[in-house]
Amino acid sequence: MGGNEKKHDSLDFAGGKITTIMGGSDIDLRDCQMRPGRNELDIMCVMGGVDLKVPPHWNILIEVSPVMGGVDDKRKVHEITNPDSTLVIRGFCVFGGLEIKH
Repeated sequence: MGGNEKKHDSLDFAGGKITTIMGGSDIDLRDCQMRPGRNELDIMCVMGGVDLKVPPHWNILIEVSPVMGGVDDKRKVHEITNPDSTLVIRGFCVFGGLEIKH
């Protein structure tokens, strides 16, 4: 029943895990550089939400299952500058949501 706000600036971002239960998370990855290859970010939100800010040039594949919740990709279409790097967002949202934006 709380929230957190994190800003990351990794030059070798490889993914990670976000868990939100009855709260919210605001995660800013816009200053990160993604590691080459497949990188996975596991999301679990239950009765809460995740706001995820990503760089506009990242290649992202969304594999999140919403159950009485939702996933909203609000990114504008941009040219992907490194197609050899992909961030795969996996997980589920139950009574909650994930919003991806720039």
